[in-house]
Amino acid sequence: MTESNDRTELREAGARLAEELGLPVPAGAPGLDAFALEAGFGSLMADPALPPADRMVAVLCALAQKDRQGDIAAHIRPAVKAGLEAREIREIFVQCGLYGGLPMAAHALNTLNAQLGYPDRVLATVQKCAYSLKSAGPSATRCRTGAPGVATRQAALRLLRFRYGPSGDEPQPQAQWAFQGRKETSGHRGRIREVNRSAVVKCHIYFQQIDAVFDRHLHREEDARDLAALEADGRATMHELHGERAESGYAAPGNAASAGLYRIAILYGYGAIWHRPGLSHRRRMIVALASMAVLGLHDTLAKFAASARAMGLTPAEISAAIAQTAPYAGFPPALNALGRLADVLAEPED
Repeated sequence: MTESNDRTELREAGARLAEELGLPVPAGAPGLDAFALEAGFGSLMADPALPPADRMVAVLCALAQKDRQGDIAAHIRPAVKAGLEAREIREIFVQCGLYGGLPMAAHALNTLNAQLGYPDRVLATVQKCAYSLKSAGPSATRCRTGAPGVATRQAALRLLRFRYGPSGDEPQPQAQWAFQGRKETSGHRGRIREVNRSAVVKCHIYFQQIDAVFDRHLHREEDARDLAALEADGRATMHELHGERAESGYAAPGNAASAGLYRIAILYGYGAIWHRPGLSHRRRMIVALASMAVLGLHDTLAKFAASARAMGLTPAEISAAIAQTAPYAGFPPALNALGRLADVLAEPED
């Protein structure tokens, strides 16, 4: 954590970070904003032990596990500014459901989709706009949409700006920039969206590439693995992550009470969720650590913290990921979690 004996310095550092990322600053009582700026941002968020994007993973997990939808909505844009991509945020909430329940994940995903656009609607809108611009040709200067379509198109524009799902084989930065050159004017019913020439030309050239990006990431083929393959992949991932810890405690093969439920966890937790594209295993581990700290699952947290160290996360990074949940889910849960991990974090490197 950032150490300073000067509260003004901490407050100013926190204010700079809040402005840079667009982080909401709590208010409502004298001194609450100073507490947030000094403790939450100046001391924790600004700590270089963990990159800002990884810290936002922990923040989103804390908010999701506490089911704070308004706060999730307010932290989507800061998360993107910190370096997370839209599909990474979606995967964070999907994995949170593994630990905090599917209704919670659905709530968080609905909030995210309201901010970025629902994937199926966004795909249809982007395709429609791209083909419309292609048909009009580079000489077109405006795209008319009826009032009901404006909100969906705005969601598509936001989603493209947020770089939905880029990977090495995709048309970057064209797909990201295709709609960024537009000029917008607002009227009443039947609004007109002004699109400048450079944006139209880019849409004209890259519409097929945009289609390919969205086809790959919004309409992936369904997982065709049968249960045997899913279980094999799940057990392999479980052993890769946990090593000899994979079959201890409730995961022990001889534990008849938990065997049936744990097989489902292997199938759909390790076999499906941990295999989903869009989020690295490092960040999935941060999701697990932050979620378990917030939920008070200390025994499982200790198991995952040991696995995080084996994966390459340092004790400082693990501590930072858990500490980052404190301003959003409470200091006592984070402190109790860190206290439970004292022995794990103190163990020497292998």
